[in-house]
Amino acid sequence: MVAMTFLTGFFAAMVAVLKFAPIEAGLAGVIPNFEPTKEQQKWISNRPPPVAPTKAPTKAPTSESGNGAGGYKGTDDLEWWDQENDFDEIAAGDRYNFMQCESNTECCNGSKWSCGLRLDQVAIAMVHNAMSTKETSNSFGYNHLVDIDQALRFGYRGINLDVCKCNGVIQFCHNFCNFGARDATDVFQDLMQFLRSKIYLTEVIVLVFQFSTGNPELDDLYRVMEGVDGFTDMLYVHGEKQEWPLMRELLAKNKRIVAFHHESGTDCSTEECPPGFHNYFDYAADTPFDLSSLNEMNDVGNSCEVSRGPQKEADFYNINSFVTPPSIELAREINSKDFVRRRLNRCAEISGMIPNFYSVDFHSKGDVPEVVQSRNVAFAQAIARR
Repeated sequence: MVAMTFLTGFFAAMVAVLKFAPIEAGLAGVIPNFEPTKEQQKWISNRPPPVAPTKAPTKAPTSESGNGAGGYKGTDDLEWWDQENDFDEIAAGDRYNFMQCESNTECCNGSKWSCGLRLDQVAIAMVHNAMSTKETSNSFGYNHLVDIDQALRFGYRGINLDVCKCNGVIQFCHNFCNFGARDATDVFQDLMQFLRSKIYLTEVIVLVFQFSTGNPELDDLYRVMEGVDGFTDMLYVHGEKQEWPLMRELLAKNKRIVAFHHESGTDCSTEECPPGFHNYFDYAADTPFDLSSLNEMNDVGNSCEVSRGPQKEADFYNINSFVTPPSIELAREINSKDFVRRRLNRCAEISGMIPNFYSVDFHSKGDVPEVVQSRNVAFAQAIARR
């Protein structure tokens, strides 16, 4: 009886914590560290690289090309996707074909129209807490079902990662070591594999690092980058008071990784930092990140207001569009086409800024890459008409 009473009380307390406590702050004190099982570790080490698919999706035009200029071959079936684990909504035949360029034409982030836009004019679908996935962790409270390489294939070009230093080793984790964790070298190798794939040679990615557990430093992370062949060569370094480059200029110089950081304890505007690290809140305005309900998000007077970073003169405007704790049910609506369009428009109106980053949970749900790419096409066409 004593044991049963203890267990009943323990599980009741855990349910209450998960239901009512903010996951960003409350879970670290009650959840034990989780390591992937042997089966999951084997799956992670053997998972397929993000290579070009082999057959065109049914919902988007395609053009076959082997020159890396954006020609895309989709697939109707990726056999290794687990259709039994709530991945049914991401069948490849139902996904938007982000790579819209025809063969032998200029292409930038999936569209010829984006090439004439500066980086600070482009809208980018961003993955919040990208390291925290059901696919690569046996923990709960994950932010996504499938891993970063699949987000890239879907059309996400922004990756947000929390940097931790655990037992002297740099990893990406969620608030404390080994919770929603990924090895930093593995992640950077995945990114390089994507960028070097012939189908994605026209893509630029934005990385936003939030420094977290264990007091990691910029130099720690940069050393990991240096250990991945070619990674630091692709880092773009932005000059002081310099205009952000056109997308085609980044591609021409092969500077296809743009990195930002915050909460690192280092101010790169006054201190010497590794090349390619930019203080996020020197450049980016950020909306509230602690929304707990759809009602709070729909209160755009508050949810679209700038809570961190420059109020009006920011180069980039990030719209946080996720709830805490993560909710896959709400993500289906928040990431849907109509909701994203409405939120982008309302936030632009309220802030007076161009939306650049749209940060979401459960990236495999909804239509965020399609909406931001449509917005880029419309914006570039409007500039061309002028």
